[in-house]
Amino acid sequence: MEALFEAVEKTVAATPTERDLTRHFEAIAELTAIFREAVINHLRGGPDGNGWRQARRFAERLRAIEEAVDQLEVREKISPMLVPLLGGSAPVLCGVLRVLREMRRQVTGFAIESGFTDHERRVPEYLVPMLQDLTDQVCAAVDALVDTCRPVLLRGSAWAPGDSPNAVSWYESQADRVSMQLLRTIFADEELSLEAKLPLAQVVEEIDSIADCAEDIDRELRRTLHEDLVPAALHSPGAACAAH
Repeated sequence: MEALFEAVEKTVAATPTERDLTRHFEAIAELTAIFREAVINHLRGGPDGNGWRQARRFAERLRAIEEAVDQLEVREKISPMLVPLLGGSAPVLCGVLRVLREMRRQVTGFAIESGFTDHERRVPEYLVPMLQDLTDQVCAAVDALVDTCRPVLLRGSAWAPGDSPNAVSWYESQADRVSMQLLRTIFADEELSLEAKLPLAQVVEEIDSIADCAEDIDRELRRTLHEDLVPAALHSPGAACAAH
């Protein structure tokens, strides 16, 4: 059913703004895929070059989205009725960009770390599946944020209930559950030294923080853009982007 809605959205996206928004959503999905690749490469102790290639790909695609949002912001200032959402789409997209920039920071961090460590495995093999599960839950939270924004921007729909299954908060709670299990497992492992445990715990907390960021932004957008009641401040998209 969701695929049908997406197909309909692409078909009926008659205005340049709606077509641009559809492309933005597709580009964001590509970024979460790159993030997954970067985490796996980091966990598996992959070649240094892979980490930097993933960091460059992420940065280039994010820069393209940022430039497109800037152009969209200018267009909506000139013609504010181009999109269904009162106040324009830029405030919502600026919120999503905050999550993507945090993901970029982590992908770049993985690449930098790979240049200062050897090629031996840095993460015990038995922890890798749990860390991949955590990454999946975190990326699902980001995808859920995008899926929540999509009908609001493209069709002017009201926000979906925040406590529904598969909502951002649901995936964030799943990420918290996995991260807590990981931390307990790491610190209970008597074969790992404290010097090995602390960096592992930091990786867990860093990845989990993206789900927290997605949930914070979801709640913030629900407060400021509740149904059709948009505060006057949101009529200045430039101020919304500058604030973050």
